[in-house]
Amino acid sequence: MKTCEQCGNEIQNNLKICPHCGFTQSSVKKAAKSKSFQKINLKIDLPTVDEALQSARRKINTARSKGLGVLKLVHGYGSSGVGGRIRIELRKELLQMKTRHLVRNVIFGEDFTPAKCKQLLRRFPELEKDEDYQRRNKGITLVEL
Repeated sequence: MKTCEQCGNEIQNNLKICPHCGFTQSSVKKAAKSKSFQKINLKIDLPTVDEALQSARRKINTARSKGLGVLKLVHGYGSSGVGGRIRIELRKELLQMKTRHLVRNVIFGEDFTPAKCKQLLRRFPELEKDEDYQRRNKGITLVEL
């Protein structure tokens, strides 16, 4: 298995197009390089809350081992209009991980603004180019590793 160059989800080694995000993978194998930022879509296949939390933990551990600096977790806002269970439980879990020093910082999508992310943006300036920057998207959460 390899990870998609765009969304970071695991895909079979022989696939040229990611079944999760549709991104065309490069045909040339690249030497492993340090990448500071990765997007992970936790909504794929409509997981249960427990499945989404387990997936998030695995992705965080994998990202840490690869030397990534930031993960953008796409969890959705929920169809109820008040925030879905995955969003709520994932954010609780991430804040506990921060308290236990398992992650460095957690930034909710609604706080992904210059005023609230100065230090993070200084360390990872490429985040300013992200599609959700300054959009106050409650369906994402950034995790600094």
